[in-house]
Amino acid sequence: MPRSPRSRFVALALALAAAGCVGRAAPPAGAPASAPQPAAAQAVVAAVRPLLQPAPESGAATLIRAAIGPTLSGAVQPATAMEFVLRRDDGRVVSVVQDNAEHLRPGDRVVLLAGDRTRILRAGA
Repeated sequence: MPRSPRSRFVALALALAAAGCVGRAAPPAGAPASAPQPAAAQAVVAAVRPLLQPAPESGAATLIRAAIGPTLSGAVQPATAMEFVLRRDDGRVVSVVQDNAEHLRPGDRVVLLAGDRTRILRAGA
């Protein structure tokens, strides 16, 4: 007896679902866990700009701002974070926000470390 299109669809869906349940084998006991290594790329700093951060507010000011809405602009304090615009050696342009502890300037060569937390370091440091 021929199968209906609906029963074929159900059979296919069940087969795909069962195939999706197959996972990778667990590493043997005692084997070291391999953590993903950060990817590194070379780049040149194209631009650096400070990021302005809102000044801390009192609890009352926060409640008033929440009640009135975002139409009031908050006070701004000096930046502690900088935005670095980088031109990678492959031509792509990326932006990274971090402190400027290494005193990087436009034209400096850097290494871009992409992982859980992307960072840039002066090349050759």
